[in-house]
Amino acid sequence: MRVGSLLLILLLAVPSAALPAGDRIVVVMSHDGVPYQQALAGFREQLARQGVRAQVDVLDMSADTAGPSTLSKVSSASAVLTLGTRATRETIRLYPTTRLIATMILDASDIAGAANAGAVVLEFPLATQLQWLHKVLPRHKTVGVLFGAEKSHARIEETQRLAAKLGLRLH
Repeated sequence: MRVGSLLLILLLAVPSAALPAGDRIVVVMSHDGVPYQQALAGFREQLARQGVRAQVDVLDMSADTAGPSTLSKVSSASAVLTLGTRATRETIRLYPTTRLIATMILDASDIAGAANAGAVVLEFPLATQLQWLHKVLPRHKTVGVLFGAEKSHARIEETQRLAAKLGLRLH
């Protein structure tokens, strides 16, 4: 399944089902870079394929001055799609009741406690991360890790176990 299809399914699944014709979707982008533009293009393509006739407004937060006034159109949206962490955090903070799908975020903690939001997360399993480190840097056997001790103990133990299987050592 393509990412655009998944985004559309998630957006329509967030409370109150499908969007009637004439509704407005606001896409809030943290950046205007190529991956963000590709995600936006895929989303628009899937809207068209599915016959969803909603107005789509795009708000770009990449300018240094982008702030609450940039997001003023969100308040009248039927639904919001956020692309990136900054867009997600600001939209949830300013509009906690507007239905929202967050994408291009690193982990689900960005939507923690937001009953109005769902997410497509970019988090990769530890095993995958270590496998890629091993492939990209095959001669290196030590991996440095920075972490917050209060909540990371179990994750560090798991990482050490997975690293040992690949012949890597955590420092």
